[in-house]
Amino acid sequence: MVETWALSIAVIIYVLAFCFYIAAVVWSSDKLNSVALILSAAAFISQTVSIIARWISTGHPPVFGSFENALAGSWFVILFGLVISKKTPWLKIIGLFTTPMALAIIAFGVGFDSTRFPLTISEQSLWVDLHATFAWFSYSSYTLAFIIAVLILVNAREHLPFLNLPSLGVMDDWLMKYVIFGFVTQTFTLASGAYYEFIVFGTWWRWDPIESMTLASWFLYALFIHLKKSFAWDSRRLSWLAIISMITVIAAYWLMAYFPPGSTFHVFDIGTRVHIN
Repeated sequence: MVETWALSIAVIIYVLAFCFYIAAVVWSSDKLNSVALILSAAAFISQTVSIIARWISTGHPPVFGSFENALAGSWFVILFGLVISKKTPWLKIIGLFTTPMALAIIAFGVGFDSTRFPLTISEQSLWVDLHATFAWFSYSSYTLAFIIAVLILVNAREHLPFLNLPSLGVMDDWLMKYVIFGFVTQTFTLASGAYYEFIVFGTWWRWDPIESMTLASWFLYALFIHLKKSFAWDSRRLSWLAIISMITVIAAYWLMAYFPPGSTFHVFDIGTRVHIN
């Protein structure tokens, strides 16, 4: 009961916060943006309560199935957005993007079975928790890089003074920082997953479709860093590459539930999935 009510309240406040973010942009109001940030923080706290309640009832963090993945994914996106809005003044409007993204992720998750299942013995491992945590750090960082890339391209085409964006050089530097952080944490995601796969299956790599897509994403972001460092690609071309790379990330994280049963070890909804069409 606590879990459901807390999540419902969080969603309502996220919607309200998004409305205030829009109003803040329309009227160029720092006060409205501050209200939006406060509402986002309140919704985040409510969602945290929901996750804790589920964690207590299931005995494990939200790592099982698409519904719990949606809870974790949306939580991390909002967390990164709130932290960055404090650490990076010109990105205080970041909630205009992260809030609807989180709502979309939650909406995706509620279409799946939310039954509380205990983890199997093979899933009860610190390596699984670390693997999932690194994965969400990577996903959230790449999400912020994606948002900055979009802002770079849109602002280059049509100046947006109401967003109070900094110079192209500043945005380019932050784009690179988030890509690097995402790349490092994604590397740990692959490494921890490979190690745990060795423990369970006796092999470091099985060419699982999700592993393969994640590896493809990893190579794309490695290419991004290489082109920036070695060939000094400009911000616009790098922004397009960041957007294309994000597509592979979304596919690896959210399309796995639609793979045929048995095609990937990562689909934890098999046998329990009830997707609402």
